[in-house]
Amino acid sequence: MTHRRDRMRAATLAEIKQLARKQMAEQGMAALSFSAIAEQMGFTSQALYRYVPSRDALITSLVVDACTDLAAAMEAARDAIDPEHDADRLLAVMLAYREWAVGHPIDYALIYGKPIPDYRAPETVIGPAIQRIPMVVLGLLRTAWLRGRVTALPEYGPLPAELETQLAALRHADVSDLPLDLLHTVLVVWSQLHGLITLEIFEHLHPALGDFGALYRFEARTLLKRVGLHPKA
Repeated sequence: MTHRRDRMRAATLAEIKQLARKQMAEQGMAALSFSAIAEQMGFTSQALYRYVPSRDALITSLVVDACTDLAAAMEAARDAIDPEHDADRLLAVMLAYREWAVGHPIDYALIYGKPIPDYRAPETVIGPAIQRIPMVVLGLLRTAWLRGRVTALPEYGPLPAELETQLAALRHADVSDLPLDLLHTVLVVWSQLHGLITLEIFEHLHPALGDFGALYRFEARTLLKRVGLHPKA
């Protein structure tokens, strides 16, 4: 009976999240309404609180789910490539990042879109989930750097002292040995690719460009080449 109850609770929570995503897709990210979800499920608003304690808790859960799913997709792409092939692994991760984002626009917006009004993300919960995403890329770059296969862009050295201080504060323990100019290079490169995806998802790229995937793949390969990595794929 306990297992059956757990399964039913999990299924109900999954339905709540599905309806929340549908509501945000149709009415905007700020339109999330507990009462509307309860009505669709045939619940009272009070009954819904037995599954999710608050609107903020629901949003937090959706963000954590999105981060976990995206990181898992990137890790799966990484692990499908021979560990010796740094460039190919990084390209696979970059392509997986876009593929997931295009396939999950609402989840992508939850992570990287405009802040939802009156929602305050709990950093202790959201922080580790979001950090897992860039760590997939940083971990691969660190490996390539230790093997002498990747270099920082020359125009980013030497960095201004103020910028060095800011970058040092961003360092994660797992990549604390990365040179700051390389960390800055990663930040710039990732921002460019992330910007292309954001423009595509929010329909700010001109339709005449046609295959946005082709544009993204070309830019990803070009950016990798700039740091000394040459994917074969």
